[in-house]
Amino acid sequence: MAPGTLVICYANKAVEMDESLAPFEMIDILGLDLYSAETLEEDMALLGTVLDRKAEAEGYNAWVREKKTAVKEVISGLDRAQV
Repeated sequence: MAPGTLVICYANKAVEMDESLAPFEMIDILGLDLYSAETLEEDMALLGTVLDRKAEAEGYNAWVREKKTAVKEVISGLDRAQV
């Protein structure tokens, strides 16, 4: 990426941000869904790459996987709740 400005925002706002900032030169928009469990690890890896902090992002993703596994183990024998 060429030198400039990077704006990081929610993925669902990325198009709007891009349109709003279009008149300005050298502004890139990166939309991430760091609140979504489905895309968390992928987005964190991308953020780590962009910020040149891959090792920290990988460490965080390993921690997330560890916690997901622990939760799955705890709930695996439980009956599914009826609502």
